[in-house]
Amino acid sequence: METIVWFLYGFSIRAYALIIRLLSPFNEKAKQWVSGRVRQQIEKVDTSKKVVWMHCSSLGEFEQGRPVLELLNNTGKFYIILTFFSPSGYEIRKNYDGADVVYYLPADTRSNAKQFLALIQPDIALFVKYDLWFNYLKALQERKIPIVLFSALFREGQYFFRPYGKYFTRVLKGFEQVFVQNEESGALLKRQGFENVRVSGDTRIDRVVKIASENKNFPWLERFASGHKLMVAGSTWKEDEALLLKVFDRKRCENWKLLIAPHDIQNKNIERLVKQIKLPYLRYSELEEEGQLAQSNILIVDNVGMLNQLYRYAYLTYIGGGFGAGIHNTLEPIAFKKPVVFGPKHGRFEEAKALVASGGGFSIKNSEELKKAIDKLSNKEYWQIASDKAYRYIEKNQGASQQVFDKLITLLQEG
Repeated sequence: METIVWFLYGFSIRAYALIIRLLSPFNEKAKQWVSGRVRQQIEKVDTSKKVVWMHCSSLGEFEQGRPVLELLNNTGKFYIILTFFSPSGYEIRKNYDGADVVYYLPADTRSNAKQFLALIQPDIALFVKYDLWFNYLKALQERKIPIVLFSALFREGQYFFRPYGKYFTRVLKGFEQVFVQNEESGALLKRQGFENVRVSGDTRIDRVVKIASENKNFPWLERFASGHKLMVAGSTWKEDEALLLKVFDRKRCENWKLLIAPHDIQNKNIERLVKQIKLPYLRYSELEEEGQLAQSNILIVDNVGMLNQLYRYAYLTYIGGGFGAGIHNTLEPIAFKKPVVFGPKHGRFEEAKALVASGGGFSIKNSEELKKAIDKLSNKEYWQIASDKAYRYIEKNQGASQQVFDKLITLLQEG
């Protein structure tokens, strides 16, 4: 049975890579996935320093791993290699100065894993949240290289806990340490016989606290919001946008202004969005004169990189994705002590469930519920209570990055 499982795993990896190649002439992300791996030259590293390899799936996981990476980098003692699976992480962070080199992770075949590890020669390997590639993990264990997983979440029903998953679970048990976000994940693994588990929380919280402390100023946004309450809607999809535009009509915009930062900022998607807007609007990329800001009710931020700082100017925030695969980052706005509203598909997100339970976050299913949430939070006293409850989640859950860092230092000193 084990041989069949590993054969099917290897077959699925090769099939996935083939499908991506076939799609690459027609899909930009697939093209980047293929061409980025073809173009890169992975060099042998200078092993005068101990080598730390951290792998992330995409940009969100990078932000989750970044506080740990920065603690390691600040020591000046390590050569740091950062890899990504997805173009949406690599293309944005390929010049990240907190790592010595940044690569796409080659596809998870046995030969790729052996060749990659022979070149980078890591002293320790770090994986963030869930992006686990089992040929790499087996090759690391064969070389007796310690592996640490952090900010992980586990749930009943995942493949680890299905009959065929025991072969993958066996690999996971060989990790030096598995840091999980919550007690439920820890208890689940311990019932499966894990002894290498520690509940530490989510390292993203340390990252958003740092972002909030940077206190960046955006005078253009101050001018846009002047005299109005501002809702900042981040990482929105078309379902979110349709709902927001229905609620933010001319009457509501007498007292409110709306900033929309779409998840997809490609011109085609932005053009789709602006066709639906019936009020005066402005695209950030077309901002030229100060007067445009005062005259506009809706501002579309069509760039990447500033959203996590824009929440500071919000009275109320909305996080997109909750009518699709799942909501985006709710930690960024609550680090600025802002109540947050999102769609119904948030069950996989610990912080969202905790926010709804505490009253710092509000889950809505339709435009009527969104209107009610906005109207309630327009009351300053009610808003203050919600704001305090939202930030309490941040206060209670800081410090995971230091726990991970301390363990890594211990392992690197022992190695």
